[in-house]
Amino acid sequence: MVSAALLLDRWRARMPPLLREQLQLVAGARNGPLLTSHFEELDDAQTDLRPLHIYNLPDELLLGIFRHLHSRDDIQRLRLSSKRLNKTSSHLLINTLHVSPNPKSLERLDQVSRHATISRGVRRLIVSVDVYSPELARDVQGFTAHCMRELNGFLNLPSTHTTRREAHEMCLSWHYFLESFQNSYTDTSHLNGDHISALHNGWLRYQELYDQQQMVLRNWRFSDGIASAVSRMPFLNDLVIRDRSRSTVDEDLWSSSLYQKMGALVHHPTRLVEEMMLHTFSWRKATQNSVETPPTYLLYLILLSIYNTGSSLAHLRFDLTPPQYLGLDLDRSEWIQLRSFARSLKSFKLCIGAEPSGLVHKTRSRKEIRNLERFLAVLSRSSELDTLILDFAFRERDCHSLNRTHDPRRTSIGPLMVYWQNHRNIHLKNCSITLKELRDFVALPRKEPAVIGLWYVYLLDGTWAEAVEILRRAVLSGRLSQESYLRWPYGAECLTMATDKRKRIFHYRSDRRFHKDSLVNCYIKGYDARLASNPLRE
Repeated sequence: MVSAALLLDRWRARMPPLLREQLQLVAGARNGPLLTSHFEELDDAQTDLRPLHIYNLPDELLLGIFRHLHSRDDIQRLRLSSKRLNKTSSHLLINTLHVSPNPKSLERLDQVSRHATISRGVRRLIVSVDVYSPELARDVQGFTAHCMRELNGFLNLPSTHTTRREAHEMCLSWHYFLESFQNSYTDTSHLNGDHISALHNGWLRYQELYDQQQMVLRNWRFSDGIASAVSRMPFLNDLVIRDRSRSTVDEDLWSSSLYQKMGALVHHPTRLVEEMMLHTFSWRKATQNSVETPPTYLLYLILLSIYNTGSSLAHLRFDLTPPQYLGLDLDRSEWIQLRSFARSLKSFKLCIGAEPSGLVHKTRSRKEIRNLERFLAVLSRSSELDTLILDFAFRERDCHSLNRTHDPRRTSIGPLMVYWQNHRNIHLKNCSITLKELRDFVALPRKEPAVIGLWYVYLLDGTWAEAVEILRRAVLSGRLSQESYLRWPYGAECLTMATDKRKRIFHYRSDRRFHKDSLVNCYIKGYDARLASNPLRE
């Protein structure tokens, strides 16, 4: 084995002469009286050194590492990479908290926010505002019909003969139980005791869950509890408010996970009712089932409560399905407080899911639309706002006049665009604008080029050929970024355009050399010199 001293000598022999002389001077200085005492002190200090373990690191340093982890899988891999790291720092690895309007969830949020270490690790809070149905809680017949609808969705899946038979027998037993309220039955041979017991116990549990939710929502306890917890978590800057439902109707019935779960639970009626039937309703499903108005006031009440505790947020996102009535009835002082809350926002995203095409929706009043416009204006006009995303996913994709199920003017956001001169990233999806509103937006003075993304946008007047020219001139002049895009627009000439032509112009192309974008986007961005003319004017 070659010694370290021999390797060092060989390395010195290959060094340039000037560098060798400098190292010799440094070595001579090291032997001088001044540096000798310094090195002696260092040698004495080395005797006090000990190995540095992960549990010796301060919490702030560990938190600085965890801030770069956003994926749950990344966090789990980090915890499993070291037994010592898992044991000593797992309490710091809570990046996201979920809270729902029920006492246990609110209590857990309060406990986490009061923990001296865990509270500093939380970055995002996801608030679920889905609701239990008062009709189902009050009426066992309605609850039975609801459970039958849920189970019928599973019966349509391909499954084994035994599984389908068990599900069919359970559904049939519930059917006879429902009929017994209308007809006096003396023959109970059709009623399976286990099936009926599971149904009745499930209804009692549903009543309990509904009462608990109402207790939390009453007297602003839910919004105040969230605001109080946010004030105790100094690094939390991201709030997501969404409505979700665990209903089989809202899930992919063909997913393997749901199929396997239902296949296992169908042999255990009590567990099936508890795990698959006692779910909350999304706002859209609440509308379909004629449920009383969901708590849409939480959309602004949570924000106002956070502001009143002296806290602020940088990122706000609404991910909702359309309720029957949006409300947003704020008084003058509440609008002022909401505007003050919005000043700290750096990103704002609002997504409202599509209404089913077969649903007959009442026309929203002018007051309701005006309240929504004002709500969006207040939250999107912050001078600090960098990213804005609006997605009204109404069914505008079938926009031919014979198939259109919604008035595109309901999703018009053009009047708000004149206030977006400081935003650097703006993405509009399933919205509606006019040609003048687009032209005025492009002409706004800006400090740097902005990204504007138009996806499934409906043009209320003019032509898309004119809109494309406006976007191209803005990109080439530097007012808009080359990352701007136009994808699958609707309205104007697109109403009568043939499907093949639409695909040729707006679909991604694999032969665009280095830029695999659509033909129209390559023209807007000036990528291809061969595109001298507007594809929509060919």
